This record gives sequence, structure tokens and C-alpha cells, in this order.
Amino acid sequence: MVHAAIKQEELTGVLAAYRGGTAYWLPLVDKRGKDVGNNGDVLIELGSRKFCEEAGIVNVALPEKADVLIVRGGGRMSGYQLAYNLIAGLWNNFPNKPLIVLPSSYYFPEKDFAHVLRSRSAPTHIFCREERSFEHISPQLPPYVQVLMGHDMAFCLSVDDFGARHIGEHILAVERNDYEHPSNDLAKPSSEPSPLGHIKAGFANKLPRPVARSLRNRLRPETPSPEFKLFVETTASEYVASQVPIRYGDVSNQRRYSQADFYNLVKASKLTVTTRLHVGILSALLGIDTKLIAGPYHKLRGIYSHSMSDMSHVELVDSIW
Repeated sequence: MVHAAIKQEELTGVLAAYRGGTAYWLPLVDKRGKDVGNNGDVLIELGSRKFCEEAGIVNVALPEKADVLIVRGGGRMSGYQLAYNLIAGLWNNFPNKPLIVLPSSYYFPEKDFAHVLRSRSAPTHIFCREERSFEHISPQLPPYVQVLMGHDMAFCLSVDDFGARHIGEHILAVERNDYEHPSNDLAKPSSEPSPLGHIKAGFANKLPRPVARSLRNRLRPETPSPEFKLFVETTASEYVASQVPIRYGDVSNQRRYSQADFYNLVKASKLTVTTRLHVGILSALLGIDTKLIAGPYHKLRGIYSHSMSDMSHVELVDSIW
């Protein structure tokens, strides 16, 4: 079953005030100007641009010429990533411009989130994409900031945005291998893995950090954890009568997979088993049977509950670790 686009009623209401106006998209980039997202964040970007265009808002290249500033949503609004300092700068560089932050997940257990709005005076609309984030940030923000609920912007896309499918070529098994892995408890502060892992420290110290990160991602073997592999193989044996190969790989990782790879590998799936939210969302939008594996962090479980629980072909699986 191909799922229809989800309605964004509260966001539609906010954007209506700017219909016929102009918007500048604040860039989510690091100090080198590189986008901080992955292949799943590109889905968010595409859905965001499509929705705002259909709402009658015209993009401009300079913030000074915009009627409203827009921040792409996603999962980067976390105390465990660079996003805290990034968004604090973005949101306060133009304090007199209205600001819309598209649906995101938030988690700042050790920071004063209201600090990111310290200089703003213009209307500010912050959208959350699941209830836990809404409950987390609402008490921290001043009354002039409007906190609203929305759906992840990837849900604004439809099957027509991705072209023809190649049904049933493989079972796609996608396990993320970073700090947000479902076996990690994000309620406890933790650090990311060593920049190069198995590469000798002496060699690593001679490399610029971006090069080190790139090598880590390219050279680290894509070996599924034993728990994930067992779950995928057990699920596959129960689900598929005939032999269908299992394709393992973190297709959201842009250092290993292009955006075309991401689309094509999901589109060719007969069954998708994943700990990656947007692999699951794309699979669900295409009507592919999908198993989302959650962990302690509220993001995936909350978005499933808010936006996907009525999709009969999508199942939320409690952590298998």
C-alpha cells in the first residue's frame, strides 16, 4: 500500500501568513560550509522545499530580502551534536526577522535551550515532530515563542517523487553505526568513537580531522552487530517463502552511498529492516513492508507514534539489544 501524504495542518496555518512572500533558508552547515546532514536529511530538504513552494512562498538568496527565515527540520537539534551552537548563531543573526523552524526532534538535557533565542524579538515558530520533544522544550521557552506539532517533512513527499520501483530484489537491512545507535542510552552523556578507530593513532594524528573522519567511514567494515544480524535473518526466514538476498549497509551514510544509491536500494526492497528513521520513512511512503527498530532515544519511537502508527505495513520493534 502506497501511503498518502500526511497533512501538516498547523504548519499550513503558520505559512499562510507568508503566502506570496519570500523566504530565506538558513543553511545547516559546519565551519567548512558542508551540510551537516545525511541522505535522510536530503529527504527532509526535498519535502520542506516542496511543501513551502506549494504554500506559495518564493525563495530568495539573501536573508535581508526575505519576509521570513526558515530552518530545515531534522534530528540535529541535540545536545550531543554541533547543532546547539550552530542554531544559536543562525537564530540570532537576524533577530528582527520572523523565524520558522520546521519539524524537528529536540534533546538538550544539560543545556539551557532558551539561550538559543536570547536575542530574538520577531515572531518565532518552532515545530516538533514528536510529543517528547514538544514536552521537553515547551517549558524552557518564553511565551512569545510558539511551539507547535508537525510531521517530519519527508512525509510531504509521495511515491511520484521517486520514480518506478524495482520490487523485491532484496531485503534491505540498515543499521546505523554512530552515537545514536539504539543500543546507546542518550540520556547519559557519551562521546563519539575515536576518529579513526582501528587506524594507528600515530598516523591519525598527522591527518586533518575531516580527512580522518572520512577515512573512518570509508574503511570501517559495514559489519552488522550480532543482535541486528540475528533479528534480520530470523525475520527474513519467517517473512519470505522464496530465497531473497539480504543487503546490509547504512545507506544513509553519504560517505559510502550516494543519494541515488539511497533511493534505488530502498526502492528495490521487498522488506526493510532499519534503525535509520528516513530509510524507514522512504520505505513506508513507497508501500514497502517496514520494520523500525527503536532504542532508548525518543526520536524514532515518537515519530512512529505521531506519524506512522496507522500504516499497516510498518511495525515498530522494541530494541533488540
